[in-house]
Parts: sequence; C-alpha cells; structure tokens
Amino acid sequence: MTGLLGAGALLLIVSGAAKLLHPASAVRAVVAARLTSRSHLPAACALVRLTGIVEVGTGAAVLAIGGRYASAALALVFVALALFAARLSLVAPAEDCGCFGASRAAPVTRWHVGTCAAFAGLAAVASLGSPKSLLAELATSPLGGAPLLATVALLAAACYLLMTALPALLHLAREQVPG
Repeated sequence: MTGLLGAGALLLIVSGAAKLLHPASAVRAVVAARLTSRSHLPAACALVRLTGIVEVGTGAAVLAIGGRYASAALALVFVALALFAARLSLVAPAEDCGCFGASRAAPVTRWHVGTCAAFAGLAAVASLGSPKSLLAELATSPLGGAPLLATVALLAAACYLLMTALPALLHLAREQVPG
C-alpha cells in the first residue's frame, strides 16, 4: 500500500510544482471550467497557486510522515482533482486541465478522471489503517529501498502517461482508422 500511496504522492508533488512554476495553463482550465471568469484572473491565479501548495504539501506529508491523516488528505485532494477533471471534461471537453503545467497539451479524458478517482479510493482505504511513510518503508527495505523507490517512480510515471499520452495516442489511432 505504501508504494501505491507513494506513487500518488509523487504524482501530486509533480502536479503541484507545475502549478507553482507555470500556473498559466491551470488558470486557463479554471476559467474554462467556469469556476471563475476572465475578469477575475488574479483570483484564478491565486487559486491555482494555492492548489499547487496543497498538492506539494500533501504529497510531501504522505512521503515523509505517512499515517491515516496524510492518507485522508491525499484522498481529499484526489477527490477534488477528479471532480475538477470531470467538470472540465463536461463543460470544456477540448480544454487541457493544466495539471502538469506547460508540459501537457491534451484535453482531459476519462483516463484522467479515473486515475484521480483510483488514487482517491486507494488513499481513502489506506486512511482506515495507519500506513507507513515511504521514507519509513525505504529504511527497512532491501537494498536500501532502491527497488521500492524505482517501482514508485515508474508507477507515478505510468500514471502521468495514462493521463496525458495515452488519450492523445488513442485519439491519433482513431484518426488513422479508415472508414
């Protein structure tokens, strides 16, 4: 469970850092989702930066502290992200979610919503217990935790690709089908 939570936390840290460093695409998504208007861009920018801080802080707490409260916070953040992604896909289906800053330029899809929902469910279940932090797990893992750390990083990368590259690839494949 710790490895899965760690992958979600790592994904959240990357997403939060992107919002802090390059908030423009997330601000566009907030406006497109009709959470604020173009006339309130400073408020949208503040919301995006606050979201980035919460994401980085929550991810760091899961990785460094662990436990039920960090897992519950991870679940809540992923629920909020899943709801935002679902709203954006309904209100502005062609709009990029802005989750990963300027590095991503594909519309949000059910893969994105599903990944966020899966991490929310996983973290909610984990919050019923008292999961160890990734740092604590690494300290007791064989080979200094290198295999666990590599697995967490690969899973986070796979989830990133599931939300970003797979939908774009499937869209290209549909365009290539004759008929």
